[in-house]
Amino acid sequence: VVVPSGMVDVEDIRKRGNERFKLEDWDGAIEAYNEALSFGSERVGATRLLSNRALARIHKAKKCGVDGKEDDDGADAQESRRMRRMLLEEALEDACEVIRLDPSWPRGWYRKGTVLMELGRLEDAREAYRQGLDHCGELGENDQGVRDLSLSWEALNKRIGEVDSSDHEGEKLRVEGNDAFHKGDWDTAIGLYTQAINAIEAAERAPDKRIFSNRSAAYLKKAQEQESSFSIQYAIEDADRCLSIDSLWSKAWYRKGTALMAAGRREEAKKVFLDGLAHCPNDTDLLRGLTEVESAPKQKLSPKDLEIEPSDKAKVELPTKRTVKDPELYNVLGVPTDAADGIIKKAYYNLAKECHPDKHPDDPLATEKFQKIGEAYQVLSNPQTRELYDLHGRDGLDQSAFEAMDPSQLFAMLFGSDRFVRYFGELEMTTQMSRVDDEGNAPSEEALKEIQRERESKLLQTLIGLIQPWVDGEKQVFEEWARCEAASLKDEHFGDTYLYTVGFVYHRKSVIELGRSRLFGVPAFVNGVKYSGSKFGNQAKLVISAAKVMNQQKKMESVKEEGKTLSEEDATKMAMGFAQEALSLMFSMSVYDIQNTLDRVCDRFLRGEGLPDDKQVERKVSPQEKDGGLLDTLSSIFTMKGRKEHEEGERAVTYEDLLHRRATGLKKLGRIFMETGKEQHGKIFPDEFMSESASHSNVKMHKEEPSE
Repeated sequence: VVVPSGMVDVEDIRKRGNERFKLEDWDGAIEAYNEALSFGSERVGATRLLSNRALARIHKAKKCGVDGKEDDDGADAQESRRMRRMLLEEALEDACEVIRLDPSWPRGWYRKGTVLMELGRLEDAREAYRQGLDHCGELGENDQGVRDLSLSWEALNKRIGEVDSSDHEGEKLRVEGNDAFHKGDWDTAIGLYTQAINAIEAAERAPDKRIFSNRSAAYLKKAQEQESSFSIQYAIEDADRCLSIDSLWSKAWYRKGTALMAAGRREEAKKVFLDGLAHCPNDTDLLRGLTEVESAPKQKLSPKDLEIEPSDKAKVELPTKRTVKDPELYNVLGVPTDAADGIIKKAYYNLAKECHPDKHPDDPLATEKFQKIGEAYQVLSNPQTRELYDLHGRDGLDQSAFEAMDPSQLFAMLFGSDRFVRYFGELEMTTQMSRVDDEGNAPSEEALKEIQRERESKLLQTLIGLIQPWVDGEKQVFEEWARCEAASLKDEHFGDTYLYTVGFVYHRKSVIELGRSRLFGVPAFVNGVKYSGSKFGNQAKLVISAAKVMNQQKKMESVKEEGKTLSEEDATKMAMGFAQEALSLMFSMSVYDIQNTLDRVCDRFLRGEGLPDDKQVERKVSPQEKDGGLLDTLSSIFTMKGRKEHEEGERAVTYEDLLHRRATGLKKLGRIFMETGKEQHGKIFPDEFMSESASHSNVKMHKEEPSE
């Protein structure tokens, strides 16, 4: 072949890479193949270059595997294991690209199977070899590539047969899920598949695409049987997860396409089937799905869609499903356009938790998705803005000058921060939003009480662990940790307010407890009255916030009943006023919930729950108990200054010592939290979001300076 003057001979570069490969210079080989491929992966010979680069990466990964043995926890070994994983994933991408360019070349399938085996994904490797034989079998057994595929497939079958996969909990649960699926018990199947996914993740094994595929199918069956659009959205998400694991698996494309069809999103379904066929040419299921979506008539509303429950006929306020101009925001949350408030809240909670940027630090699109979810919720959860959007689409929002709250602040306000879960658990509002059924009904009162009991028990155990270093005499270590923890928590959204709220309860409850041993308990009584007054104040503010929301609702209803036409300015003011008052109410409810919950947890903590039975611990006898003299007793009581705080490293001897140390440790932690959070403890919304007048109406904790 004559290479024109001025052009690079890619073949020479490939040969140079092969020479480096023979010398086991994996970096040199990879560098040469990279250079050759930089001239275009679509050119002739690209499949060989990609295949060779994949093999070089596999060999380099094996070297990393030797350096990073699993039983070595050193920094170098951990880095070697990380590098090995990265190289194997890059090799897998190369193999998949080879298959995309030429699915009839056996070597691409062989490379893919080899990489998957190195990753420990034996079932996926076997599937790759099988698919390779399906695509390349026409070449005949005389072809070396086909023989390699056949031998590898048989050997792997034997190996998998020798490994009793039933020993793995995830596999057991998958099989049980399949049994439930075949019986038509969709909820049980979904639950078992979810447990299987969690078990595999806990065992740090590679995700099993089959389980996500099966759960997607179960969600779709449930959706079709119960007419649940929310289950359809879950089916779509599981299909997406399958595709992220293996984009060349035709069943994953088929699952997503059928789920989109069931959701009535025909154009999206058609695109998925076409994309699937681009990755998996001539797949019969995908071809059938494409034919069905192209021939299916446009989805019409069923009688149930048009039906209005008798009890709701008089209070229908929102446009029906047929009059929504643009369903974009409904699609973002994966809910129908006539979804009840409870469904919208549940959808927001699940999607926002799943897409939170903190869970996807390496995904540049995570923040954008999270913002869209937050914006959609803010619009659709407010009756005024929802009606504007339904009638006019985004134009209606633009005309109303609607401003969305920062999604991260909204999420933290409604659900708290993951960093604060150890201090006050899952907020009651979160519990209700995340557990509504497909009709939007909240859990029963008994179920909520049981969830609250579990929440308080977990918080008690956590609190015992947090204060234990102080109880053990490690005061300096405890204080250093507490100050670092408070500084870190303050950086969270609403960190100041949450810190002050938690610290306030810790501090006041411990001060009350410590005051019981002084002056007939008078200090405890006085502090208890103060604390009750603070709780009553917060409760009163909560009632005021609720009244403001109800007043805004009545105004809106009055406007509709009287058929008034509001100016654009008045409509905007009313919509924003309702949003501000509603958000203030929700935050007030959260603060009140935190205080009530921690109130009970601290009572149990200060009573000594979790300590050894006092019969097993020495009990100190007071002087008055020894002498029994009335004058001595009275003198002792009126001169008592309370028990002194223990010294650094001093061991607790008596049961009373342990109780006292719990109280002083809780007081110390509360004081630190209050000091760190008190500067902005009364502010709920940032200035740039809320107007000055609205900010003044927000709930404020009773301001109290911590005292020793």
